[in-house]
Amino acid sequence: RRFQVYEMVVRNPRDQDVSYQLMGHPPSFKYVVVFPFDVRGQTVTLLRQWQQGLNEWWWLFPTGGFNPKKVSNVHQAAVCELSEEAHLKGGKWTRLIPIDSKGIIECSFSRNRFIPYLVVNPEEDQQPRPLDAEEEDLIQIHTVSLELAKHIQKSGRLVPSSSVCMTLSLASLK
Repeated sequence: RRFQVYEMVVRNPRDQDVSYQLMGHPPSFKYVVVFPFDVRGQTVTLLRQWQQGLNEWWWLFPTGGFNPKKVSNVHQAAVCELSEEAHLKGGKWTRLIPIDSKGIIECSFSRNRFIPYLVVNPEEDQQPRPLDAEEEDLIQIHTVSLELAKHIQKSGRLVPSSSVCMTLSLASLK
C-alpha cells in the first residue's frame, strides 16, 4: 500500500473549518485484515513483515488494500490477500463487523478504514496469487499455536489492525 497526503478542510463539532493534513490510500481508502485460524490444530497463520516506516520486522495477519478496479468487493480482496500473502484458500469466512459498516478507523489523521475477517480451516493454496513486487522477500509465513499468537499480541509486536482483528475473531469463535 502506498499512502498519499491530502490537505483537507474539515468542519469540526464546534462548527469551525479547520485545515488538516490527512493520509490515505486511494482509491477506496479501505483495506482488509484476515485472521486465518485452524480449529483442528488450534493454530494461526501469522506473517512477519518488514515495516518500512519503523525499519523493523513486525507481526501481522494477511492485509491488503481494496481496489475496486481489481476486485468487485472487500470480501474478494480478503480472499486474494489470503492467497497472496499466506498461501491459503477456502475455509469458512466471517466478516467481523456489520455489512453496512464503513470499516474501523485506522488512526485519527487517516482516511483509511479496515474490514476484519475470520477464516476458519483454510487450506494450502497450491497456486497462490503472486506477491506485489515491493513485498518480495519482505513477508515470511509462520503457522503458530494460538497461545503463541496471543503472546505476540500481548508483547505489543502485532500491527494494531491485526490485533483488533484477532480480538474480534476470538470473540466470534466463543
